[in-house]
Amino acid sequence: MALRRAEYLQKIPISQLMDRRLFVNSDRDEEIDDIVQSLSRYGQLHPIIVREHGEKKGKYEIIAGNRRYSAAKKLGWDSISAEVVEASDTEALIMTLIENEHRRDFTDYERALLIERLRALTKKTYAGVAELIGKSNAYVSQHVAMLHLFPDTIASEEERKKVLCSLTEGHARALLKIEDTTERWNTAKLAVKANLGIRELEKECRKISNATTVKRSNGTKSGKSVQEIVRDIIAGLNAKDLRPLFEVRSAKGFSFFSSFPPFDRLESREANDHVFNVISQMDRFKVRLVHAEVVHRKETAVAILGLQYEIKAGGKTLISPTRATLVFFKEGNEWRIAHEHWSTANDDPFGLVTLVKSVKITR
Repeated sequence: MALRRAEYLQKIPISQLMDRRLFVNSDRDEEIDDIVQSLSRYGQLHPIIVREHGEKKGKYEIIAGNRRYSAAKKLGWDSISAEVVEASDTEALIMTLIENEHRRDFTDYERALLIERLRALTKKTYAGVAELIGKSNAYVSQHVAMLHLFPDTIASEEERKKVLCSLTEGHARALLKIEDTTERWNTAKLAVKANLGIRELEKECRKISNATTVKRSNGTKSGKSVQEIVRDIIAGLNAKDLRPLFEVRSAKGFSFFSSFPPFDRLESREANDHVFNVISQMDRFKVRLVHAEVVHRKETAVAILGLQYEIKAGGKTLISPTRATLVFFKEGNEWRIAHEHWSTANDDPFGLVTLVKSVKITR
């Protein structure tokens, strides 16, 4: 995306600048003090980047350079050198992401917040956002997963943000191996306190996961029944919480067919990205379980579900009967999904498929 930059720099009064405050972890005192010393000793070596404020005449919104702006204020400067650019909201967010990409204190959690803001602003899928910022689908999905690592009921928002800003997306992937969210939170705090690297944390998470499996196999705590798993999945979908679904999918081979286009056979990671993209596009996504039948055959089970989707997206609302077939296999003492097939219960060409296509669902 080519940005229309100004051909000159301007000295802009500090009083005319507005800090966008995009980051939860920005402007830490010790960092500002370092920049204060640098500006005091060497002057301003790099201009900040701003755009004219859309609503307040004579004001400028900072796109990149919040910390230099804060340091200049601390020094009592009257003005600061700035490059003025013409940028839409989307372009400004992309520039903020690019300008901060290699900042050593720019955390993966802050990247995730910016990516999520871009998705909300552009109404694109996560795959669309990945293309927009020149990153892979995996890069985007792995970062955004950090936003769903802990439920809101665990600790305060400030505590969660503090911990998340101290973790990388690699730490987050390791933590997701721990099913119990309270155990996951406690392990995350331990990782931050002990300054554990990703490999060290992976070993710790593996120990906890293995201990949980042994505990269940010894009968102290039995694995969930297929019926309980189905109820958890439906409750999760209605809360736009995909962890109950993703965590029960088998890691040893998984296939997926969906009523949401594209209608390809997908494997584990592709399936997770696809469902994530679909659900995130919906203004409203509710699923009602109409009936369920579970057939057991020793180490396998099949759940045959009758469902009803209530969807609002792209300014349209649709209620559609739906069906799903989930094939389970026993892995140790746990049921895991090996195959899913979700399909609409009618062939209405102006129903679910048309609605989904109208909001440009892509992988």
